[in-house]
Amino acid sequence: MIEITDDITSRVLIRNYRKSDYDETLSMMEEMSEVFSFYFDKDKWNESAGLRLFQPGYSRTTLVAELDGKLVAMGFIELTTNTPDGLNIGYLSNWGVKSEYRGSGVGKALADKAIAMLTAMGADLIRIKIATTPDPEKMLKMVESIGFEPRYITVEKKVDKEAMKPPSDS
Repeated sequence: MIEITDDITSRVLIRNYRKSDYDETLSMMEEMSEVFSFYFDKDKWNESAGLRLFQPGYSRTTLVAELDGKLVAMGFIELTTNTPDGLNIGYLSNWGVKSEYRGSGVGKALADKAIAMLTAMGADLIRIKIATTPDPEKMLKMVESIGFEPRYITVEKKVDKEAMKPPSDS
C-alpha cells in the first residue's frame, strides 16, 4: 500500500476518461467485482464504452486519477433530474482504486473533484452505492468522513433473462 502524503495527493491528476484508458479501467472493474462481490459483465462494459467518454451537454462522464502517469483510480458521475420531487440528484458509481493505492488519498482526491463537478452541474444531493462486502462498515466510515450520511438500503437481484423467455413452439 502507498502511504498517504501531501506529496501524493498534490501529484494526482484528475481527468476525463479517454478511449486509451479502456484496458486499465476494465482491469480495475474486474478486480473490484472480485473484491466486493458484485456482478460485472465484461461484454456490457465493452458495449457501454461510449458512455464513459465526456460529451459536451451530457450530464455524465467517467473521471480517472493518474499518479505519475499511471491510471490508479476511476469513478463514473451522473446528474439526473427526472426525480418525482424535481431534485437534481448526482450519483457516484463504478468507483474503484487499485489495491496498492487504497488508503493513499487518491480516492478522496477523485471524490472531491467529482463532488465539485456535480455541485457545479447543479446537484441538490449526491448519492453513492456502497458494496455490502467485504467490509461495508469501513466503506461507510470512509464516505461519512467526506460528508455523506446513510439514507437508504438498496437490494438487488440479478435477472435470469434465459428463464424469462417463453418456451419455443417446436
